[in-house]
Amino acid sequence: FGHVYYDQVHSTPAAVTYPSPGVMSLSGLKGPLTVGEPTVIRHAKFKDVTFSLYDATNVSISDVRIHSGVGQAIACTTCGGIDVTRTAVVPDAGEPLSVNAGGIVLGGVRRGEGVRVVDSTVIGTGDDTFNVVTHYCVVSAISSDRTTITIDLSALGASMTYFAVQRGIQFVNSSNMAVLTRATIQEVGRTTLTLSNPLPASITAQPHNEPSLRAGLWQLVVFADESVASPVVLTGNRFGRNIGRNVLMRGVDVTISDNTFEYALGPAVLMNNDLCVFFGGAVITNATITRNVILSPLLGGMANPISNAYGAMYLGAHVLVPRYERNGQLSPHGECVQATASGAGRLLYHNVDISDNVFTFEDGLGASVLPTFEGSLTAGLSFRNNTVVRMLAANGSMPALPHNEVVVGAESRELGTISGNTCAVAAPNGTQWPYIC
Repeated sequence: FGHVYYDQVHSTPAAVTYPSPGVMSLSGLKGPLTVGEPTVIRHAKFKDVTFSLYDATNVSISDVRIHSGVGQAIACTTCGGIDVTRTAVVPDAGEPLSVNAGGIVLGGVRRGEGVRVVDSTVIGTGDDTFNVVTHYCVVSAISSDRTTITIDLSALGASMTYFAVQRGIQFVNSSNMAVLTRATIQEVGRTTLTLSNPLPASITAQPHNEPSLRAGLWQLVVFADESVASPVVLTGNRFGRNIGRNVLMRGVDVTISDNTFEYALGPAVLMNNDLCVFFGGAVITNATITRNVILSPLLGGMANPISNAYGAMYLGAHVLVPRYERNGQLSPHGECVQATASGAGRLLYHNVDISDNVFTFEDGLGASVLPTFEGSLTAGLSFRNNTVVRMLAANGSMPALPHNEVVVGAESRELGTISGNTCAVAAPNGTQWPYIC
């Protein structure tokens, strides 16, 4: 069965109760169900996790096999020192999914204690195969003396577990990612944080609801400084055939090397600072992505900038702008838009090196390998010695080729090396026609 070790767990999840076989309640269906036709229902039991840990230290999971799970396979919230080795999350023969939600999902990993996933396989998940997420939390109220804030626990991803006494927090404008001020936590309550010093009078908070967005009020959010995974090592793994991204990554001192990423609905590696949908973020600093094999990402296309993004790998940032207007059309509920460096007032991605990877597109999709949007909030981005192969379509027609495989935003700074990359269209017999990357 394998081995699961941990030094310390402060609390354990309650036992999971499942309904009787054959009993299921469905809502929000976007299409008809046909009797006898195979149907995949994902996220039906999102929180029912096969291995669920909370506030654990030095977790070791090795030689474990998970064939079927109602929710996520392995989840750890506010943990540190996580080591997953030779572990497999794979479907039973003939089954479309191994688990209905994410494979390995780690939230609020403590800075400096790190994550290591080596020689493991995560296949056929209902969401991302690997996800390191750190959360912004919405501030719904500030006390009259301006020393206590209330966290809106109804917002997606919100939890008081990210905060601890004497730890620092950032106050952020959710509409442009600008850091407004910083503070130190003096006390953590059930839904409140007491600060060591009063907040400036210029900082205000509104509930995270429709009336606030209709009124054009941006949200005040907080981010725990210590809730950033560092270091993160992903080596020698196979991730893929999943409904989502292969890797959704936030962290510091990141190494993603010698992995195989295959057939994902979205990008192989998505690094996204998100103040729009899932309120997940953090700066990406010192990331090395090297010697990986990426096979046919973006099978879901490019329609949704959050779920599918725009490239095989993607560095992005999205904010929710209240009462958003575009081309004379008003979205009173607000709209999710790409952030810009000038609006953020800071860079989100520092020293990202993508080198010696092999990208193969079997489906003729014309998305760039690495697009970074206008105002991409990057410094020190390098794309070196990578190989891109785009296969002829089954009918022999040429695949759609992007204008550039690497698209760098105009506001990127201290651009690293973009050189030594080779790109070609390939036929099944091995014949290749080079093109300019």
